[in-house]
Amino acid sequence: MKATDRCGNVSTTCKQTITIEDTTKPIVTCPVGITIECSDDFTPVGAGYATSTDNCDPDPTETFTDATLPGNCPDNYKIERTWKATDRCGNVSTTCKQTITIEDTTKPIVTCPAGITIECSDDFTPGGAGYATSTDNCDPDPTETFTDATLPGNCADNYKIERTWKATDRCGNVSTTCKQTITIEDTTKPIVTCPAGITIECSDDFTQVEQDMQPLRTTVIRIQQRHSQMRHFQGNCSDNYKDRADMESH
Repeated sequence: MKATDRCGNVSTTCKQTITIEDTTKPIVTCPVGITIECSDDFTPVGAGYATSTDNCDPDPTETFTDATLPGNCPDNYKIERTWKATDRCGNVSTTCKQTITIEDTTKPIVTCPAGITIECSDDFTPGGAGYATSTDNCDPDPTETFTDATLPGNCADNYKIERTWKATDRCGNVSTTCKQTITIEDTTKPIVTCPAGITIECSDDFTQVEQDMQPLRTTVIRIQQRHSQMRHFQGNCSDNYKDRADMESH
């Protein structure tokens, strides 16, 4: 600096040093707390960005750190997001916090296996009749369970099973149900086995029960439950002949 009087006399010069400093912290403002579904985007893109202002820097940098607070199941929890702002001179703001509440309120979706018709001797458990499948917005492996109701048919081995399936995710949300109908039929004929042919004295008992009783008692019971027709074949005298029982299973 110099000074000049009104007569044009000029002083010697002097110098002043002006030091410019940025010592003021920026101010950061957090986005509002929100509650979202577990399948939603909880990054700042989905949950919101903090904003900041500074006395000198027109564009401070906002950064954050997350802390997770567990809830009552894996997909119910909270995120505490702590934001701060830093200006271009390194001044760091005080922090603010945003609370992001994560919830799982969405039911899984269950899909039943197709209805089937099987023989009464076949496996009608899910191992033979098929398992339900399910999907969920957050749980990669919901649990499928079922209950059975039996509808009687026209005989003991003709009936239906109505199998009702549901799925439950790891937060306890239960799907709507679906039903699978398993029709059980008995279309297989029984197999009859005759006793061996024998030769007996004309005075012996030739009824079916006596012939069958000794070798297999179970065969006797079966034969008594079936209709048979005796056929008589005459031999060379009145006491030499053959009787043949033709048995038919019903």
